[in-house]
Amino acid sequence: MSAMDETALESVAELAVRAGFAIMQYFGKAKAQLKSDGSPVTLADAEAEAIITPGLQRLFPGTPVIAEEAASSGILPEPDKEFFLVDPLDGTREFLAGNHDFTVNIGLVRDLAPAAGIIYAPASGRLWVGADRCHTCDIAPGERMKSGSNWREVHVRPL
Repeated sequence: MSAMDETALESVAELAVRAGFAIMQYFGKAKAQLKSDGSPVTLADAEAEAIITPGLQRLFPGTPVIAEEAASSGILPEPDKEFFLVDPLDGTREFLAGNHDFTVNIGLVRDLAPAAGIIYAPASGRLWVGADRCHTCDIAPGERMKSGSNWREVHVRPL
């Protein structure tokens, strides 16, 4: 993949929203197990990763996907100059506590630097998408994405 164009970003964002929908099915009723490092993992983590990883592999054949739950069980593809880094449910402890501070994170790393990223907070329905430019929109879990119709460009203050 030479560049992450707008269509590709929207396709990856759609995966994050679908994963967020799966996560929210467990909100308030998830049970945790402990991984070997002592951190919690739930079925919500696994289901979200099961949506994202094959989706990325289908959209970007040949681009390795390093995903947290697979990596914690010893499945680590050899990263190339370009790979996806996935945390399907970042903030599992917050999720288990019933707080809304958890996200779905999908990043594209190119030449050891971030090239694009998608962050979706399913409990608040807020999606952030960034590559050359950054945008945000509100989308509830399970809703279909509307191409560009409700996106707002995000700007930062100069240092």
